Amino acid sequence: MSSDQTTTYHPEAAWYALQVTPRAELEVIVQLDHISKAAERDAKMAPTGRQRGARYRASAPYFGLILWHVALDEALRAEVEALPAVQGFVLEPETYLIEFDSSEDDAHLDQTITELHRLGRSDRIAEGFAPFVVADAKRLSGERAFEFLSDFYLDTEGTSLSGSTSFIEVKMRYSAHARQLIKELPGVVDVVGGDSPVVKRGQRLSRQADLSPVRVKHEAAIAFSRNTYQVYVLQVSPNYEDRIINTIHQHRAQQEQALFSGSNAQLLINGVRVLSIDASGRDGGVKAFKGYIYVSMHMDVDSWHLIKSTPRVVGFVGGQNLNKVRPVTGREVELLGFSRREAPVITETVVEVELKYKRGDLVEIIDGPFASYVGEVQDVDAGDELIKLLINPSYSVTEARETRSRFASEVTFQAEVEFKQVKPIEP
Repeated sequence: MSSDQTTTYHPEAAWYALQVTPRAELEVIVQLDHISKAAERDAKMAPTGRQRGARYRASAPYFGLILWHVALDEALRAEVEALPAVQGFVLEPETYLIEFDSSEDDAHLDQTITELHRLGRSDRIAEGFAPFVVADAKRLSGERAFEFLSDFYLDTEGTSLSGSTSFIEVKMRYSAHARQLIKELPGVVDVVGGDSPVVKRGQRLSRQADLSPVRVKHEAAIAFSRNTYQVYVLQVSPNYEDRIINTIHQHRAQQEQALFSGSNAQLLINGVRVLSIDASGRDGGVKAFKGYIYVSMHMDVDSWHLIKSTPRVVGFVGGQNLNKVRPVTGREVELLGFSRREAPVITETVVEVELKYKRGDLVEIIDGPFASYVGEVQDVDAGDELIKLLINPSYSVTEARETRSRFASEVTFQAEVEFKQVKPIEP
């Protein structure tokens, strides 16, 4: 090879975890595909981002997380992390320091430590963010540590530490996004070092944080790539919805922590929520279906038993065994907010609907958690635009059209649905 010829070195390809803004996964997947092709890298991703749309099935990527198999170098990493919807690669955990203004009293510092635990393990997971706190946060102590920090601040900012400055040490996965969440906590000034954070290893503080992306085990990434996430309806004990949702969030957090720590974990739980609508039509108000929650998950034997064993979970709507449970329709997924499409406009008036149905009529449910089921009208509430139904999950539309027979009471249950969620079954 002549001296003027140059070669480009690419590191060995590996699986990395990329944290992105929830519901921007498909957009980022397309961008990653273009970047890897432009850089002449043979890359692949999990999930692939392909969505399968059908009446009874709706698939979506895992919220907030993409696994990317690529030969990653610093230039490629910088290009990817500059994308607007990318929060950064999931990094190897280190112990970082947080500067805290304790000018009032120490109780505020203890409260912030509690908030750090909650931030990492619960609330942000509910919004689709991967957990970043992986060990207990605690107050930093030791004369050597404060001597180091005093010298650090003199060198970098030209100021010495004030008597009201305290520090918290927390083992976590650093990212610009995690840093911003921490800075929002009361009393927190910033992560010490900011973009180039100070780290603590044992009893020693270092100015050089090694912000290395986590390498995900190949077996775990391949298992994840085969997953299909669909939305199912859970029947739960009324008034326990929030507690159950929090428990399922913890299941997800444990699976992600196992994935990032090198265990051969599978990501089974995607997201969970209770459908609630306020006066403006936005999520966050009155619960629309009390005693029911929606979970986006990869359905297999393991996930089935994981959810069924959650306290206060009655079971999946649709059947008492794995083979009979079906996901909600694609239209219901859109209405629940798992996609960006708007709900269809209903033009039929309330009066027209009220006149259309009477007690004993059989109807097909076309939307909602009971979509594709057959219901027998029990009552029509014009004021709230609701129809009370007796539902038989094993009764098909074809059978209802041909026999017009009443339901067997031992397999039925009652539910209320909106006018727009049903249509008559014509003979």
